[in-house]
Amino acid sequence: MLLTKVNNHIIKRVLYGGLLIVFSSQVFSQTKTQKIEFVHQEYYQNNQAVRLAIQDFQLQTLQLNEVLTLSKINVFQVILPELTDSSRFTKELEKQYDFSKGYQELSFADHAYTWSVNKVKDTLVCILSCRSDIGISHGLYGFLHDALGVYFIHPKQTIYHKPLSVQKLLQSDFSSQPRFRIKGFHLHTQHPLELTEHLLVPSDSSLKEVKRYIDWLARNRQNYFEFSLLESINAKRWPHYAKKIVAYAHQRGILVGIDISLHMIQQKAYMLYKSFPASLRKKDKQIKRHIDRLAAIGFNLYNIEFSTTEFTEGNTTKKQKKMLWIADYISSTYNAKVMSRKHVVKKENMLSNTHRTNYLEPGHKKIEQNIGSMVHTVMSYGLKDSIAPNYGSKNLTHMYDVLSHKLTERETWYYPESAYWITFDNSIPNYFSQYLSRRHRDILLTDSLGVNGHLTFTSGWEFSHWMFDWAIANWSWTTHKKSSFLDPIEKVYRNNQITRLFDSVHQLQEEYLIKKGLIRYITAAQPTDELFGRFNIEFVPRPKHTYKHMLRKYNAAQRDSLRLHVALPLFEYSKQLKDLAYKIEDQKVSEQIVQLKKELVLALQLTAQRAAHKANTLQYIASYSKKKKAVHYLDSAKKIREKSLRYVQALEGLYRYDVEQLARRKKSATAYKFGYLFPVSNLHFWAREEWQLKRNNFNPLRKNIWNIPRIVGLIN
Repeated sequence: MLLTKVNNHIIKRVLYGGLLIVFSSQVFSQTKTQKIEFVHQEYYQNNQAVRLAIQDFQLQTLQLNEVLTLSKINVFQVILPELTDSSRFTKELEKQYDFSKGYQELSFADHAYTWSVNKVKDTLVCILSCRSDIGISHGLYGFLHDALGVYFIHPKQTIYHKPLSVQKLLQSDFSSQPRFRIKGFHLHTQHPLELTEHLLVPSDSSLKEVKRYIDWLARNRQNYFEFSLLESINAKRWPHYAKKIVAYAHQRGILVGIDISLHMIQQKAYMLYKSFPASLRKKDKQIKRHIDRLAAIGFNLYNIEFSTTEFTEGNTTKKQKKMLWIADYISSTYNAKVMSRKHVVKKENMLSNTHRTNYLEPGHKKIEQNIGSMVHTVMSYGLKDSIAPNYGSKNLTHMYDVLSHKLTERETWYYPESAYWITFDNSIPNYFSQYLSRRHRDILLTDSLGVNGHLTFTSGWEFSHWMFDWAIANWSWTTHKKSSFLDPIEKVYRNNQITRLFDSVHQLQEEYLIKKGLIRYITAAQPTDELFGRFNIEFVPRPKHTYKHMLRKYNAAQRDSLRLHVALPLFEYSKQLKDLAYKIEDQKVSEQIVQLKKELVLALQLTAQRAAHKANTLQYIASYSKKKKAVHYLDSAKKIREKSLRYVQALEGLYRYDVEQLARRKKSATAYKFGYLFPVSNLHFWAREEWQLKRNNFNPLRKNIWNIPRIVGLIN
């Protein structure tokens, strides 16, 4: 990087407002190499959050050389506030709590910011006002995004659009207020995602990848990061490695939480205690020992699962006593926050009876109130959707009631998903535009309710799922204009026709998948869908009858209904979605967006192909009484799958992380010995459905990639 010298009289003229960043006139030209110089006060050099943001601001502006179009500007000044305490965020990390509502809430520095943009002769003066050092960081990144068109869409990809003209810069409002005090992402590393191994298996290269993600969080103005800890970690090496992760996040102004369990045995969850014969120690001693080890790493929050599984509660009286003791110990000894999640499973859908009590001993009520609650929702459904089949429920409105109630008694965060890996979307694969519309709608709703935190449960970024996380991050801040779920499409592609076409995709999916209920058919069967009795649990949407039942027991009228009301509409949906994908493909975009458009088009084409494939397998069932005719539909399904594999191969060429880690069999810290996109690499679920129908064999263990005993915790 080449630096220019700034004349003393220029420095004296503009330094009155505090910290100054001066860019030479060539920053805004289309000629020669850019030359940029920063001039700032000495005490900011020791503030990591501000220093790293300033360095990044400089770096990102350098990347704009090919697209900047500002004219008649020789000097670009960014004047930052001179804070009396430059280590404010560091002091926040010493943990102070807000008790204004009568219970403990996690505190965080005021990080709203205001920009004032003026033009004085040939100088563009941008003055930032805020009340904390982390506000400076957020303000700089907000200006990059809103004014200069720098979009940090993915940890490994940034796009650069033309910044606003001088006239629009002078007329626009770049100030912003956070919708939630705490906003961030939970990486569900119980699944083999992009960063699962990087977070759980120490190495220099892995630390680099984790830091890249933390940078993405800071660049998108997030302040909380969490991931699931597993029993498979190296107990000696991992804590030292984790300290580096936490320390770097704190440097960037981000709090760090860890997801653990009291005694959850499934999916290699990290347990605070193990039962005999796995451990001979008393439970309380095990719990204290584990907490002490984790606390030494420096986590700010513990998200603890207190149940053994999502479908069981056990003896709630005993569990409550353990919960209160753990919360009190963590809070009083380590000044850290304890929260727990509220699952979507209704009480009547629990697998076991529970022994429940609402009695709290004197002095315990305050401790119990200080345990925060994360109200979870699943898949691409919203809190107010009337049609949202999941986990045995018709919708999630009961979770809205839970959220509204808990807001009055304890710190409460909304905890939705931006992908649902197991047999719903990106493992099929399906691309559901509803993730954008529902997350946008729920953010506005929870903001209006006064929810304190928004934590997104994320399960993978490929197939354009990165857009959901990026959009959520930006929607967690207010803007001067009314937002829309189409904002990310409009911002990324800068093509009005693509935005309109994507809106048509959304309306099409609303009509066919939601209103007509076809989403029940294009998802894939889970092992629990093919089991009997109480273990026949509905997680993802599924048909009223199993495919085994349809094939073997449907009468003529039922087969005709299946053809008319499901198979034929799936064909219609597939054709219309393909047409929209082709129209998007025909649209012109800038060179840096071509690959992003290709990724979206391929995701939509594969989603359309999935519908066509399922329509053919259902036609086979509908025509099963005439086997010779029915075989034709299985042949057509196979051809569709084989053609779709070419789309998959094209998408794998666009993966941002190692395809061998994402989409192949491998060693894993999780209960799954493959990457999360392995089922996509060979379209496993499509092929399995063909195999089942062809052989009339619906044994849940046949052609099954899930190691059920390992997943439920019976074996390692």
